[in-house]
Amino acid sequence: EDEDEDEEESRPFGFFVDNSIGATPQPNDWTADWVEFYREKRLWHQLKLTGDTKLLRLGETALERLDEVFSPVAGSVRPSILHGDLWSGNVAADRAGNPVIYDPACYYGHHE
Repeated sequence: EDEDEDEEESRPFGFFVDNSIGATPQPNDWTADWVEFYREKRLWHQLKLTGDTKLLRLGETALERLDEVFSPVAGSVRPSILHGDLWSGNVAADRAGNPVIYDPACYYGHHE
């Protein structure tokens, strides 16, 4: 078995550093469980940034049921490196004119 595949299988969700999507900070604390990472570091984080009390209440209610949403794939989600902010502003060229894609918002997330 390939050593890189072993490392990918054991890696948690998140990333080595926090990053951003545009000007919006994106926390990436390593988390063993996909649903917990998605709920806390992606959805809940974005909801808190709104500062909207009603939206926070509604969001909290919805996020309490997130385990149900992911129950069909529980235990089978593998962390994979994701391009978190792919858009034309993240494309450039090197000195030789070769296209380069870069990403300030990558992280290990749901493989699908």
